[in-house]
Amino acid sequence: MSKRWIGLALMMIGLGWTPAGHAQYLPSTPPAGMPEPMPCAPSMVPGPISPYQAPPGPGPDLGIPANIPGAFDECWYSPVKHVYVHVGTQALARRRPGHFPIAVLNPNNLDVIEPPLLVPPVTEDASGINPVYAWGPRGTIGILWDQCAVELSGFILDETEASILRAVPGRLNTFFFNPPLGFEGNNNLWLNADRIRTTLETNLASAELNSRWFAKAHSGPEWIVGVRYFDMQEQMAIFTDDEGLVFRDIFGKPDPTRQATYTARVHNRILAGQLGVEWQISPCCWLALGWAAKGAWGVNWANVDFSLVRGDGLVGFDTGRRHTMFSHMYDVLGFLELHLLERLRVRAGYTALWLLHVPVAQQQIDFDLSAPLQHRKDNGSVFYHGPQIEMQFLF
Repeated sequence: MSKRWIGLALMMIGLGWTPAGHAQYLPSTPPAGMPEPMPCAPSMVPGPISPYQAPPGPGPDLGIPANIPGAFDECWYSPVKHVYVHVGTQALARRRPGHFPIAVLNPNNLDVIEPPLLVPPVTEDASGINPVYAWGPRGTIGILWDQCAVELSGFILDETEASILRAVPGRLNTFFFNPPLGFEGNNNLWLNADRIRTTLETNLASAELNSRWFAKAHSGPEWIVGVRYFDMQEQMAIFTDDEGLVFRDIFGKPDPTRQATYTARVHNRILAGQLGVEWQISPCCWLALGWAAKGAWGVNWANVDFSLVRGDGLVGFDTGRRHTMFSHMYDVLGFLELHLLERLRVRAGYTALWLLHVPVAQQQIDFDLSAPLQHRKDNGSVFYHGPQIEMQFLF
């Protein structure tokens, strides 16, 4: 029995000392023949590190500009703001005056003492006048703000003159009658005349203040709302020379007491509200084609004046009337644009302009010289057309 306990004790002592016996043979460093493990990361520099060795921080673009209202305003964007200037020239020609007989040809050389009847052959008619183009400067200055613009534009055209002349000694008869004292001529100044010249003079100017709206997301129309002032002046003068080609003085000059000029002048000053639209397409990056249309409706301060002056300066009458009326006008433009630079364009186009319900010169002529104001016709119309070209600068 004692042997069993002694054996068990020796077994326990043996088991208890075995780890200690193994541990005393474990080296503190690997054996000399075993290699170091391969490093898997760059060598660390013992701290602290200098600012030059520190990794770079965030860039300056993470800040909020001063002109942005807030960091969380997702719908905010900066509006486009520019100034633009257009400089160019424009021309307009008046349509020929309507059919309006002025003189007939005496079929023979016999003197007549009564105003002629309106029978053929009519030798002078206002429709024979062919107005020429009147040229002048045009310009625009505007402010572009995001999707809208405000602009001031206009043009001024030079005065033009067109006339027709008939010279048939002793055979030209006009329709004037009841002349004032001093205009009798030689057996009626306006019968059996030698020369008749009819002249039409025209002068135009325009100014507009408009607002424009357009869409930036897609190409579409530009809507135009504004106000327009249009100034139209014209006069028709009929000069009659009775025996100026047959009888002259010793200096070769005609008798001025047998000459007279009848003049009808109109001046339309229209101030009107205006609506319009402009549309253009771009077939390529350097070319655009488009058209614009505008209409204006407003008040017209119209003046109509009449005068009769003899060749030596004697005034038979010089009178007129002033009245206010409603008038309207329409303006259509077709154009093409060349995009020369990012902020420089050249636009060339052709304009058609139509004035309605206005007094025009040839319709005011009254052949009864005893009552120059009794004839009144204010519902006329006149049509103009012509080219324009301008350079457009964006600043």
